[in-house]
Amino acid sequence: MPQTMAAVAGEASERLHVDDFAAATGSPFAPFEDEVRSWLPWCRSLPKIELHAHLNGSVRSSTLLELAIRLGEKGLINFPEVEAIILKGDRSLAECFKLFDLIHLLTTDHNIITRITKEVIEDFASENVIYLELRTTPKLNPLAGMTKRSYVEAVLAGLKAVETVEVISNTSEIQQNGLVMTRPKESIHVRLLLSIDRRESTEAAMETVQLALDMQKFGIVGIDLSGNPRVGEWKTFMPALKLAREQGLPITLHCGEVPNTSEVQNMLAFQPERIGHACCLEEPEWAALLQSSIPSVYTNQGILQFYARMILGYLQLIYLENMH
Repeated sequence: MPQTMAAVAGEASERLHVDDFAAATGSPFAPFEDEVRSWLPWCRSLPKIELHAHLNGSVRSSTLLELAIRLGEKGLINFPEVEAIILKGDRSLAECFKLFDLIHLLTTDHNIITRITKEVIEDFASENVIYLELRTTPKLNPLAGMTKRSYVEAVLAGLKAVETVEVISNTSEIQQNGLVMTRPKESIHVRLLLSIDRRESTEAAMETVQLALDMQKFGIVGIDLSGNPRVGEWKTFMPALKLAREQGLPITLHCGEVPNTSEVQNMLAFQPERIGHACCLEEPEWAALLQSSIPSVYTNQGILQFYARMILGYLQLIYLENMH
C-alpha cells in the first residue's frame, strides 16, 4: 500500500509541475494555453513584487503529497481523499478552506514549517519576485512543543535556509552592507506579516500582535487579519488591531471576501494601510473605498496610484531611489 501511494503521488506531482499553469479543469486559460505558454518566459523574466502571499497557500503540491503519504502510511489519514483535495482544480471558497485545514494538519512541526518556508521563497525567487511579503498565522501545537514564538522562529529559519538566492529579510542588512537590489534574479527581499486568524479569541489576537512587536527587528512589518470570512466577528479583533495601530504596526485586512456589508463598513472606517480581495462590496462601499484611498491588492485603485503606500516594508524605497 505505501508503494502505491508513493507512486500515485509521484505521478500526480509530475503532472503538477508540467501543467500547473492551466491543468485545472475549467481553467479560463485552457483555450489559449499554447499562446499563453509562449508568454511565460517573458513573464518570468519581469521583476515582480508580491504583496498578498500566504505561507500555507503557497506550499508546493508535491510537498503536500509527500507529507500526506507519511500520515497515510501511519493510518492517520485516508490518503486517496486527501490526494483528491490537494489535486482538485477550481475550488469554491469552502473548498479552499478545506484545503487550508488539511495543510494545517500536514504542517505540524518546526522542521516542516522551516522546509515549506524555504521552498516557498525559492519558488517566488524562481519567478523573479524581488520583494515578497509573506503572511502567516503563528500556531500553537503543544504536542510538537510549538509555541507561537517558536513557530515564527521556524519560519525565520526557513528564510536562512534558502540556498538558491540571497534572502534579505530586514532593512538593517541593506543599511549595514550597503546592498542595492541591482541583481534582482540573485536576491529577494522578504518581509513577514503575522496573521490573526478569524477563529481566534481577542486574547489570542493580542498575543499575535505583541509577538509581532517583539520580533519586528527580524523583518516583521505588519499585522494581517485573515481566515475563513464566514466565522468570527469584527469586534473580537478590534482591541488587537488598535494595539497594533497605537504601536505603529501597519495593518492589512481581508475585506469583502463574502457579502457582509456591516463588516466592510467597519473595516473601511478603521482605515487600514491596505485591504485584500474586496470582491463583494455594494455600491456605497465601493464609493467609500474610492474616497478613502485605501490601497487594495485586487482593485485597479491602489495598485498604481498608491503603489509605494501598499508595501508595508520600507526597503523598497531604497530600491526605487536607486532606480532613478
